[in-house]
Amino acid sequence: ITPYPLIKTYEHFKGVHKTLVFLHVKTILKPYTPPSKCLEFEELGDGVFKITLNFGFMEKPNVPLALQRNI
Repeated sequence: ITPYPLIKTYEHFKGVHKTLVFLHVKTILKPYTPPSKCLEFEELGDGVFKITLNFGFMEKPNVPLALQRNI
């Protein structure tokens, strides 16, 4: 499924960037996420990447801090 903003960007500019990063923030069913499992990184090919940040239901999600710590 293609995200709607990506479709609109393509329609407007008639193209997309060479590198695309999809960020998914997920709340898991445990109270806290161990630091080793906070970030999942997947290369989908052709300059497309998927990053998933996992936060426990008791944690306050801080996306910029989680990215700084893990990337």
